[in-house]
Parts: sequence; structure tokens; C-alpha cells
Amino acid sequence: MIDLLKLHVPFLDECLLNSEQSGRQFLELEQCGLNGMKIESKNVVFSVDGDQEIHDLRHPFEALPSSFGSLAVKIYQGNDKVPPHVILKASPAKLLQFHNVYGPTDISLCAMELIQVLLNARPEFCSMLDFESVQVDWIDCTYHAKVSNDEIAKQVITHLKNISHGHMRRSNSGDHETTVNFNKAVKGNQVGRHKQLKVYLKFFEVMNQIDELQKKAKRDIPNDQRAKLGMEPSKDLAMQAPRYAVDRRNSVSNIVARPS
Repeated sequence: MIDLLKLHVPFLDECLLNSEQSGRQFLELEQCGLNGMKIESKNVVFSVDGDQEIHDLRHPFEALPSSFGSLAVKIYQGNDKVPPHVILKASPAKLLQFHNVYGPTDISLCAMELIQVLLNARPEFCSMLDFESVQVDWIDCTYHAKVSNDEIAKQVITHLKNISHGHMRRSNSGDHETTVNFNKAVKGNQVGRHKQLKVYLKFFEVMNQIDELQKKAKRDIPNDQRAKLGMEPSKDLAMQAPRYAVDRRNSVSNIVARPS
């Protein structure tokens, strides 16, 4: 299952300004604001006659809602090495079905789900983006290993805490009774900047989610009623299946995305 996906979406060349001196490309955030994005200013100057000057525009992270989850969106103005682009980040499984106990492994399907949420929420802004040049910036892949019961699942976690292989070594940071991390990057440590591994038990997280949904469902919130029904069948799988999560970053895989 693709548990988390982060896409790098560049702007169309005709939507960027070029500097003749440096050759660097610039983005007019005002145009992004006119096309529906939330733009804010870090510096507003007021004059005595009531006029105002707006400086240092930027785009904060936005959370665009969908039926079951949300999509994180951020516009980056770029620098001398990286041209302006948009970052899309979400769990495709949660966008599609609310939970991430299991889910799709088709990266094109997952990428299109992220893009479709943006298209539905900000169609005018999408006309500025080059969807033919989308790249994968970060991907988390998660798989299950079936065991007999939850007690054996806990023993698997305990055993893995004593294992290392090649460059993959256990990280003490973030470990719990039901979780073990390998090569987890911490502040000042670059060990896991390209790949991290985590093995954990999903059952306890699923049960907490179901409890929260049951409380909300009692208040007759339609989306939470529907989400609760979607979560129930996932309990048995989560109970006896340790999850193996692989986090890959800084990849350069290309996806040709042609949204309808």
C-alpha cells in the first residue's frame, strides 16, 4: 500500500517571469491569489492618508478537504537551483476510503487522486500547472505480515528491536511497545535522510479511530457515520498484522498526469 505520497508539480513556463541577469524564474503570487489560492503578507505598511503597501507575499500550507481526508498544498517560489513549484501531500488511501489499514499500490492511481482533489477545489489555479512534468518527491510504502494473534504480533516487535542489517540499524527515538524504527532521522543526524523503516502494530490506532468515530456518529454527523462503516472491516486485519513501512525521500520518479 502507498501510505503517503508527496508530489512536486511545476508551473507552466508561460506563468513564470524570467530574470535576464540571473536566468532565474519567478512566480507572481498575486496571480495565484486571483486564481483562488490563499496568499498572505508578512509585511503591510500603512501611510498617514490610509493607503497601504503589501510586501513579502507567501503561501501558507493549505488543507483542501475531500470526502474522507484532506490534501496538504504549498506553493514554493523556488530559488537559484529549483524553479517555482507546488507540493501536494496526502495519504491516498485515506483520500479514497478514509483509513489506511490497506489500500492501493498503483502510484498513478494514487497521484491522480491527489491531483483530482486539487482540481476540484482550485480549478482556476490548476490552469497554471504543468501536470505533464509531475515528480514523486516522497513516498511511504506499507505492507502487512500475518501472524496468529496479537500476542505473537507483540513478540515480533520485541524481536525486531534486537536486529540490524547492513546500514539499517534500530533507532531508539520514537520506539514504543508496539513500534520499532530503523534509521529514523533525528535532529543533527542525517542517517535516515533517504530511507527509513518502521514496523508497528496498527490495531491499537484503528480501535482509537473507531472509538472517536462512534462518539461523532452519536451526534449524527453523516460523514463520520459513513467512515465508521468503512473502518469496521479493517479491525481483524489490523489486529494480527504487523505493518512494515518504508519511507523513501528525494526520489526523482516522473509521473505523466493528465487530469480530466
